[in-house]
Amino acid sequence: MGDLERATCEQGVSRKSDGRLKRTILTLLNSRAEDGKIIGMYLMHPPLSRSHKMKPWDNVRNVVKAHRGLKKLSKSHPWLAVFLEEITKGQLNPFLDAVPTKLECLSELEALRIGSKLSAALRQRKTAQAGIYQWMMQNPSMVELFDKHPFMQDMVLTMSREILKAAPWGVVFRVCTGAGLSLLDMISDINVIAFYSNIDGQRGEWHS
Repeated sequence: MGDLERATCEQGVSRKSDGRLKRTILTLLNSRAEDGKIIGMYLMHPPLSRSHKMKPWDNVRNVVKAHRGLKKLSKSHPWLAVFLEEITKGQLNPFLDAVPTKLECLSELEALRIGSKLSAALRQRKTAQAGIYQWMMQNPSMVELFDKHPFMQDMVLTMSREILKAAPWGVVFRVCTGAGLSLLDMISDINVIAFYSNIDGQRGEWHS
C-alpha cells in the first residue's frame, strides 16, 4: 500500500502507476480509511489518456463502477456519482441552501446541491477539516453518510485538500495575496521615509 499511496501523490498519474492503481481499485474488498485516501486522490488526478488528460468529473463514474465499495454504495445511494462529480468540479456555489433531508431520503438533485456546496465551505473556512465540518453541520445527511461509511470521510477529506491546492482561491491565492500585501506595505514605508527625509527640520524623525 505504501507504494500506491506515494504513486497517488504525484501530480497527474503516470501510465505505470495508473496500471497499479487500476488493479488495486478492482481488487479492493474492504472500504477502509486507507482505501478512501487512495480513491480520493485517484478521483482528483485521473489517468493520462493517449490524447489528453481526463477531467476529474469525467472519471468519477468509471471509478464508482470499478471500486467494489463505491459500486455497492451506489446501489443504495444512486446519487453517489453525481455527488462526487460536483465535488471534483470545485465550483463555488455559496448561494445554495442547506439540505436538511435525511440520508435515506436524499434525492439526486439534493445530493448534487450538497456536493456543489463543499467548495464554498472550504473557501470560507480555509482548511479542509474545518470546511468539511461546517459543510456537514449544514447538511446532516453527510454526518450519517460518514458515520455509516468512514472511508467516505477520508475520501472527501483527500479530495478537499486537492481542491484547496488547485483552486484559484485556495493556497496559491492566499500566498500570492499575502506577498502582494507585504509588498504594498513595504512601498508605503518607503514613501513615508522619502517624504520625511525631504522636509526641512524633519530629517532625523524617520530614524526613530
